[in-house]
Amino acid sequence: MGIGDRFPTGNGPKKPLTKKQLQKMREAYAHAEEIAEKVRIKEEKEKKEREEKAEEVLKTQFL
Repeated sequence: MGIGDRFPTGNGPKKPLTKKQLQKMREAYAHAEEIAEKVRIKEEKEKKEREEKAEEVLKTQFL
């Protein structure tokens, strides 16, 4: 038994994706976009809160 007898090499032509696989990929991509948008909004909100707290600290320290 040789090295390549058990496992196919990665050099051969790849099978095309099925319609079902493409649909799953599209759904996953859409879901990922939704999550990314939620994360972006949350990060903006947290950044704003951090900046406000930093300004408060600076005002109390130097006034």
